[in-house]
Amino acid sequence: MHRVTLYPYYISISSEDGSCLMDAIVEAGIPINAVCGGKGECGKCKVYVKESIPESTLQSLLKGDYSNLEFQLTCQTTVDSNIEVFIPPASVTEKMKVLTMCEDTDLGKIDPLLVKYHLELPPPTLDDNISDIERIKRELRNQNIKLSHVSLDRIQYLGKTLRDANWDITLSLSLRDSGYELTEIESGDTTVENLGLAVDLGTTTIAANLLDLNTGEVVSSAADYNKQMIHGEDVLTRIDFSGDAKGLRTMQGLAVKTINSLIGKLGKDPDKIRAMVIAGNTVMTHLLYGIYPRFIKLEPYIPVLNTMPLIYAKELGIRINNRAILHSLPSRAGYVGGDITADILATRMYEKSEISIMIDVGTNGEVVVGNKDWLVGCACSAGPAFEGGEVESGMRATTGAIEQIDINPGSGPDYKTIGNVAPVGICGSGLIDLLAELFTHNLIDRKGNLQQEVDPRRIRKGNEGAEYVVVEKSATGNSTDIVITEIDIQSIIRSKAAVYAATALLLRTVNMDFDDMDKIYIAGGFGNYIDLRKAILLGLLPDMSVDKFVFIGNGSLTGAKTVLLSRDMKEQAADINKKLTYVELSVNKDFFDEFSSASFIPHTDLEQFPSVKKIITVLKENCNTVINVP
Repeated sequence: MHRVTLYPYYISISSEDGSCLMDAIVEAGIPINAVCGGKGECGKCKVYVKESIPESTLQSLLKGDYSNLEFQLTCQTTVDSNIEVFIPPASVTEKMKVLTMCEDTDLGKIDPLLVKYHLELPPPTLDDNISDIERIKRELRNQNIKLSHVSLDRIQYLGKTLRDANWDITLSLSLRDSGYELTEIESGDTTVENLGLAVDLGTTTIAANLLDLNTGEVVSSAADYNKQMIHGEDVLTRIDFSGDAKGLRTMQGLAVKTINSLIGKLGKDPDKIRAMVIAGNTVMTHLLYGIYPRFIKLEPYIPVLNTMPLIYAKELGIRINNRAILHSLPSRAGYVGGDITADILATRMYEKSEISIMIDVGTNGEVVVGNKDWLVGCACSAGPAFEGGEVESGMRATTGAIEQIDINPGSGPDYKTIGNVAPVGICGSGLIDLLAELFTHNLIDRKGNLQQEVDPRRIRKGNEGAEYVVVEKSATGNSTDIVITEIDIQSIIRSKAAVYAATALLLRTVNMDFDDMDKIYIAGGFGNYIDLRKAILLGLLPDMSVDKFVFIGNGSLTGAKTVLLSRDMKEQAADINKKLTYVELSVNKDFFDEFSSASFIPHTDLEQFPSVKKIITVLKENCNTVINVP
């Protein structure tokens, strides 16, 4: 064993000889940035490593002076001696701006998956001599409640519990397919406290709402990174990592560890949480349940199952009441999961006569079109660009990320950062803003090529080719220039092209176009923060009146919440799953044609973007304008 000391945290831990430094840092509870999942490709986990860091060097590092020092990647470094490690701020994932907002949906009445009944039972007599459990069942039948299952551990001390309570009890009953299961027996009337947990099991983040099942109100919320991220940003990387039993156990354990950490932040006794609903994509759900997911990645992309069995949350190691039943929203296909079922529930598009589209933009882009009579959906790989991945100065939506940008011809970019601190990078919404601003100021052409002659002060040659300097290092929080390169721009254009192409092709599949749509619902955290007009200008979203767009916030969490609060919504989720027709794009030649056409700003066919066409006409008239920056 070797001692590893981590600065600026002043944490020392023991690490086994030959172990990976990244694993040691994660074990210490430090969220190291590992976009590529430890493959040594992204360069985000840079640290300074020495057997002993001199005090003078450490003080320079703490002040942000990294000059003339050689950094190395934690994922490629083996611990073979006692070492001291300095972790710069850019190598750590700071607290993320996570969307926990849930839309309120009209449930008609609250009919939760866990109900509590206060019973004052008549004590047994020689004339009324049925068993204790039959006495309970009889009283419940009088209220039209069928008790279908009672576990042995709830029966063993039932007689003592009833008599100690003088036959005045409250039952917690969990919904099962054929009736209710007895979850808990308490003395007296405890119906006032009835708690359930709704969870959005995301690839990047996991968010939880603790709900009062009597009123439907959110008691508290918590969110954090999905700890699985140290082994990959996207689902394909995580599928690869979980290719053997050890990797699968690791992935499952990290998901459970994240959920348990959130439960600990909710401010209530976990034993009082007696029902749980999760909405997640197909891969994340497989990993949580410890189900081998590899075949989702291989043609024809088939999951092991789409509807998870009802289990006790404790079976996965989730630390809530031992008899709390875990429900998961059903998936439809390998890349259209329970989170999309939840999104559809949140929009209520499946109940309406009007035809609408739901778009969930992220690393994996999902699109659904339809109404109360039919639903058709598809998925596409948008890549990590919208999450800040594969972008030189890209980052997640954490403190110091530029989230809004405007370019002033006389002075360069004006920007707003998360936390209102010095910038250290650009997150997804900021990247959309930046590309739109670069385009409307003639700084890039429709292919995304930088036009150096327009602004020779900010457009320069960098290590990866041409780049635009957004913020010079003297004004950043990490003493590093914040730039966007032509390679970055191409990556973002490909990402937006994939989402638009999937949407356009899905409409063509059902013989419709955008003009036939009454509403466009935008789901997800990234979608919630983007500037609609700039997203349309780039060609990410269709050129329609902004009045037709509806942001639904965290639709995955909303769907989980509504199912937790309503048996009817649980049944509707199952109906949606049966109704939804899935279109596989990965083998569709037309998709690649659409993708190629959309790989321009905004598109090769400007007739699809009439408002942007007018802007381009003006830009052409001013294409020789040079921005003189002082």
